Amino acid sequence: MRNLFIALVALATTLSAQTKVEDKVVAVVGDEVILESDIVEAMQYLQAQTQLSQSELDSLRSNILDELIKEKLLLHEAKQDTSIHVTEEEVDQTLESQIKELQQSIGEERLKEELKKEGMTLEEFKEKNRKNIRDQLYIQKLIEKRLKPKITVTPAEVKKFYEEKKDSIPEQPPAVQLAHILIRVKPSQSKVKEAKDLVNKIYQRLLNGESFETLAMEYSDDPMTRDLGGDIGYIKLSDIPGPLRDTIAKLEPGEISKPYYDEAGFHIFRVDEKEDNLIRLRQILISPIPTKDDSTKALTLARGIHRRIKEGQPFEEMAQRYSDDPTTRDQGGLLG
Repeated sequence: MRNLFIALVALATTLSAQTKVEDKVVAVVGDEVILESDIVEAMQYLQAQTQLSQSELDSLRSNILDELIKEKLLLHEAKQDTSIHVTEEEVDQTLESQIKELQQSIGEERLKEELKKEGMTLEEFKEKNRKNIRDQLYIQKLIEKRLKPKITVTPAEVKKFYEEKKDSIPEQPPAVQLAHILIRVKPSQSKVKEAKDLVNKIYQRLLNGESFETLAMEYSDDPMTRDLGGDIGYIKLSDIPGPLRDTIAKLEPGEISKPYYDEAGFHIFRVDEKEDNLIRLRQILISPIPTKDDSTKALTLARGIHRRIKEGQPFEEMAQRYSDDPTTRDQGGLLG
């Protein structure tokens, strides 16, 4: 699916070469239309990425139209679902996030130059692309809600696929069986207290009515969700581990959790939507930052374990005793 990042890349690589297109309606899906200019834009972007000739592009025109129709069908279905909503705040956050991504990719100055060639400011370009961003958010939410939770692959399906395709699967290179002992750099109690004090202040500000999304973008230490206002997306409640699942299961849409502590730090969660086993979740994560002394302490412990193993202590016993990896510790550190 197209997004602002693709549109901006297309701007930086193809817009200067565009010719005027006599626009017309090519297809109608519900109350959504596909214009001739939509097809031309998609073809120009494809050409910029693949260097296909014009004749090769022309041969793909019907395929491009099919993909645009499928996209409009998803959008129409998403807008028919009364439980799916896209706010202006979400559109703004996505715009800012994707523009920041592009600035990091091609450079802020080059972006300004390309926009200037088109006689457009950054704000004007944002406004021009708001509808596209909103449409993509609708489609993304539909996929997360209806499709992703239903995608499961069983061991039997994997085995069946292998048996059917094994003649075409290349031989695997030589492999080793590996085990490890993980020693985490754990923050001192003073750093944990600093993080706890901060998360409690943020929690109080949320109770006083401040925006969860704004505080997430300002304070959260989760790089995957921070720029999205803490939006984790749709997940199955049953996929959340034990105690945390119990905490989140009690929340109704719009409610926030008290600060929850685990090895990643302090979390505040908000449930945005809830339907049986499926929820849409946001979080603010405040992680205690280890000091240099904390790193030295972890390194000293790791070197001591290494020395004891070389002196004859079983690796498996050392892993079970000291490893901070809960998924491999009880198996003696075995990674497979």
